Amino acid sequence: MTELCGRDAELAELAGRIAVGAVASGRLVMIEGDAGIGKTALAEAALAGAANAGLTVLRARGNPLDQQFPFAVARQAFAPLQSAPGWRRLCRGPAGLAARVLTTGDPPPASNPDAMYAATHGLFCLTTAVAARTPAVLFVDDAHWADLPSQRWLAGVARRIDGLPLALVLTMRTGERVLGDLLAGDVVTLGPLDEAAAADLIHERLPHATPEFTAACHRASGGNPFLLCHTDGLCHTDGLCHTDGAREVARWLALRLDRMPDGCAAFATALAVLGSAARLRDAADLACLGLERAVACADALRIAGLVAPDEWEPANPMIATALLHNLGGAERAVWHARAADLLAARGEDPERTAVHLLRAEPAGRPEVVRALRSAAARATGRGAPEIAATYLSRALDEDPHPDPAIRLELALALAAVRREGATALAHEAVARITDPAARAEAALRCGRALAIAAHGAAAIAVLRLAPEDTPPVTRARVEAEIAAAAGLDSRTMPLTHEYAARQRTQPSPLPLWRVIDAINNTFDAQPAARNLDGLRPLLEDGTLAAETRFPAAHAGRPDADPERRTGYGSGHERGRGPRRRAAWLVEHGGARPVPALAGRAARRSRVRGGSRRPGRRRLQVELRHPARRPAVRAVPAARRAARGEPAGRRGSVAAQRFPGRATAVRAQQPDVPAEPGPAAPGSGPHERCGRRSAGGRGDVARDGRTASGPGHLAGRPGRDRHPDRRSGR
Repeated sequence: MTELCGRDAELAELAGRIAVGAVASGRLVMIEGDAGIGKTALAEAALAGAANAGLTVLRARGNPLDQQFPFAVARQAFAPLQSAPGWRRLCRGPAGLAARVLTTGDPPPASNPDAMYAATHGLFCLTTAVAARTPAVLFVDDAHWADLPSQRWLAGVARRIDGLPLALVLTMRTGERVLGDLLAGDVVTLGPLDEAAAADLIHERLPHATPEFTAACHRASGGNPFLLCHTDGLCHTDGLCHTDGAREVARWLALRLDRMPDGCAAFATALAVLGSAARLRDAADLACLGLERAVACADALRIAGLVAPDEWEPANPMIATALLHNLGGAERAVWHARAADLLAARGEDPERTAVHLLRAEPAGRPEVVRALRSAAARATGRGAPEIAATYLSRALDEDPHPDPAIRLELALALAAVRREGATALAHEAVARITDPAARAEAALRCGRALAIAAHGAAAIAVLRLAPEDTPPVTRARVEAEIAAAAGLDSRTMPLTHEYAARQRTQPSPLPLWRVIDAINNTFDAQPAARNLDGLRPLLEDGTLAAETRFPAAHAGRPDADPERRTGYGSGHERGRGPRRRAAWLVEHGGARPVPALAGRAARRSRVRGGSRRPGRRRLQVELRHPARRPAVRAVPAARRAARGEPAGRRGSVAAQRFPGRATAVRAQQPDVPAEPGPAAPGSGPHERCGRRSAGGRGDVARDGRTASGPGHLAGRPGRDRHPDRRSGR
């Protein structure tokens, strides 16, 4: 490439860092420089060498239009792999959560924060799966134009890139902004070409150029390779320096298009307006050209180097910016409105249509409001609530008398990303609803969203807007949510205690108060058995399972009957249930925060039980001093039995106690899976876990031996851990 004249040192440095990152310990490299300085050309040259070396190269490019398109960069990066062999294998396990981002249809439903975290985590796991298969390079050009959800994914990769066989290469214009984590790597800064390199670049195009001419061109362009290669009008012999590159490119482009056949300017403008998703037919319709005329214009523009050789888009972002700059603000809005109508008529993705509607002037069209709400719903499901909020804000501008539901959806989206104005808008949206049932449901949705966003007081105020004359179950749910939100702040904590005390004497129709009571007991350092006794009715009758809305597909088997899905440990028989439930909780666990807190209370109390999987341990930790927690690690005997090792001291239980932490640990692990049949008396999960171990300082195992002292953690002598480094803290 001619733009690489004088860049040999930078190319060698970049290639070396990519090689080290991809095959050794991971590396983040940022290529920084002015527009047209040669960042993309340098990166492409280095990536060509990486591809020849057998590395997997993922490419994506940011652009101004796609900054409001959810996960535009992520979709570009993984699009080639989706049609390649082995894609389904890559999407196994947590990487499957990325499906909500990469799907072309409606994503699976989820609440705002759940979808956001699930999408980011799924994309990270998918990235690591690609790198684990073959050392990889992830290249994002113009990262400063990447959409914010994609930047979150890239930032997550950058934070954990150490140890991954992955090189993350980004380009960014000087003075632009990205998330801070993307600036924490190596920086390759490109400056202007010196006079000798500029002369070599000019001589490749004009072999007979004189030294005076090349020196004048160097001064006029400021040593910018793009200006030297593409803008003949900048090569003035008067020796003047033209520092405003963008304005000069726009002037040069206008002169160049004036000398081209009719229709070329309109076709090039249509490509710039449509962005990276442009098609020949769409550009022709938007430019009001027939197909044959559009093809002739496209060929002429490609010969002139103004259109990319293999895509329907301008050859360089500076050309696209110049094409849009030559339009006035009102004219650009008209072009984008026409583009939105064109895409909507063709049945394009609502999110793709919405990015054009954001740049069009409001006209009070109901179909525009519907399109923006549909795009916002998809953006929410994909895990991009900030973009959903942008769509909904534009929908409010479009409708002079907006539906209260739009304000409610906007409040939920703003709360998910903790944006300013979420609390006031949520209160206003709920207060405007006149129907009692709809108002109560809206209060519950907004209250939960604000509580998850740590706006406890605002959540209580919104929940209190629910009418008093709602059905008893709805009213009980509202009171439970108020108590849960009150527990987030010490100033409102008395409301939680009052609610729990009132429910003990006058229980409500909905037994969710037991979850609140268990949380209070946990913070009051009550014994674990008390929490388990309080939560057992909800666990055994399926109340919590119904609250969390477990679908049949995630409860073990798709054809599982409802009775087998109601227990806390259901779906474990084949070992698939726990993994499926964990995946489901990642996606949907926050939809109803009150029942989800039951798991937290059990974790804090170190209670584990209820599993029906043969050979799985059942462990109970009993606290002699409730204010202190032990650190325990147990090794299931099933793993050792599978390796043919004898069961014994290491196969039963091993515990470590620290000074001042008196504990009694009991574990029961069948070495051989029992056949189905009636349980022996006293052998149920709760009965077996309930027997206290005897032995004073030693912990009695099944075979009567003891495991005591700090050197017997998980059967590995000499392993010591700091008391404050406990798992789950």
